[in-house]
Amino acid sequence: MSQAQPAIQGNPVRDSLFYYPVILLFVFWQVQFNKASLGLIVLKVIMLTIAKFIPVAVIVGALAAFSVLLSAWAGYPVWPVFMSWGIYFIAGAKPSRLYKEVIGLTGGILFGYASLWTVPFYNAVFGDVWGLALTIFTAAFIIVMLELTDWFELSPAYFVSFAGYFAYVFGNFAPGLSIAAAMVPFWILIMIGLSFGYLSAVLRVKILEKEGIFGSSQKTVFDKEPRG
Repeated sequence: MSQAQPAIQGNPVRDSLFYYPVILLFVFWQVQFNKASLGLIVLKVIMLTIAKFIPVAVIVGALAAFSVLLSAWAGYPVWPVFMSWGIYFIAGAKPSRLYKEVIGLTGGILFGYASLWTVPFYNAVFGDVWGLALTIFTAAFIIVMLELTDWFELSPAYFVSFAGYFAYVFGNFAPGLSIAAAMVPFWILIMIGLSFGYLSAVLRVKILEKEGIFGSSQKTVFDKEPRG
């Protein structure tokens, strides 16, 4: 039985001390001994790096196109799928956080419904403008406070599905359904998008590993940016 190749954990210091000097030596050798154009050699190196990422882009593009075709066939809007798809990567594209994303996206929908149910009471006391503002304030306050918890802290997911639920209801994407019943199809679309996020992340890792790219070497420039 063949053993799986262990992931090589990248180190920024090691990568900068080893990878780039090797590239420079390769370019120097090509220029000196092959009389090749320096610009052409550098272009080849860049294109080699880009080429390894093209299969990932193709797979993600194919999944995106498939989601559009599927929505056209089934007659549902595709934008909720892309919303939650993005949330999976905003949360770090880690399968261990998937349950938190499900909780956050589901919670945002529930907060949206609760806000629509609550706003008439606020309006009766504070008027339409202040009533709506205070309703949203209440929802946002609770969502942010949930960041202090362990399971319910993924506030971006709440806010995305919170706003998305309003767009789904008031955009008439659920004709004939009550605001409560509209939660169900919207939640299903959100979960489909989350599934696409998970699938595309798994395929990305497997493709890059097939090409011999492991660990932190799989990270993009955005992933490697320091926090702060």
